[in-house]
Amino acid sequence: MKKSIILSLLLACFSLGASAQFSGEDVSKKHYNYQFSIGVHAMGGLSMLSEGDGLEIYDGSSLSFGGGVAANVRFGGKDSRGRYLDGQGMFGLGAELNFKQYTMKTLGSDDLKLSYFEVPLLVQFYPFYNGKQMRNFYIEAGPTISGSLSSKPDMLVCNNMQYKTGDLKGFDIKASVGLGYRFDSQSANSGFYVSARYNFGTSDLSDSFPAKVSSAELTIGYMFGCIGGKK
Repeated sequence: MKKSIILSLLLACFSLGASAQFSGEDVSKKHYNYQFSIGVHAMGGLSMLSEGDGLEIYDGSSLSFGGGVAANVRFGGKDSRGRYLDGQGMFGLGAELNFKQYTMKTLGSDDLKLSYFEVPLLVQFYPFYNGKQMRNFYIEAGPTISGSLSSKPDMLVCNNMQYKTGDLKGFDIKASVGLGYRFDSQSANSGFYVSARYNFGTSDLSDSFPAKVSSAELTIGYMFGCIGGKK
C-alpha cells in the first residue's frame, strides 16, 4: 500500500515537472527585435546620359546590367497591441555592393561603355507591415556611392570632337529611390525578392565632359535569413 502511494506521488511529481518544462519552453520562446539577411542578385535596365551645355554626343537611352551582394536589417519588436513582430516591423536598412556596366549610344561610331562599382545605402519603409499579404512590400531611398572601374573606347570621336575617356571622373554619389517586395519563406525567413529603382547621377563625368549618368533598373535576388526573425 505504501509502495503504491509513493509510486503515485512520484508519477504525479514527474508529470508536474514535465508539464512545467513544456510550459517553460513555450514561455521562453525567443523573440528578436530585428532580422538580419544576406543575399545575391542580378539587375538590368536602362542607362541615361544627361548632357550639359556644349555636349552633343548622346543618341538615346541605353542598356545597363550588373549584379552583386546585399545585406539587410529589418527592425521590429512589438506592435501597438503588444504582439511580437520578430524583425518584421516598419523600418529597415539595406546595403549592397554591385558591379554595373553602362552602355550609352552615341552619335559617333562607338558607344560609350562605363564599368562601375556601386554601394547603395538605403533606408527602407514597410507601410503595410501589420498586414498579411503586403507586409514585405517596402519603399526605399538613400545615396549610392559609385566609382568608375573602366571606360571604353579610349578615345571617343563625335561631331569632329575627340574625348579621352580616361579623363572621365570615377566618383559619383547618386540619389536612389525605389520599391520592392520580398517573398519570405515562413519556415526559414529566406526567399526571393524583386525591386525597381531609379538612380539619379549628381556629378559630371569631368569638367570637359559635362554629363551625368543615371539609370532605371529592375532587380531579382535571393535573401538568406541569418540572425533574428521568427524562431
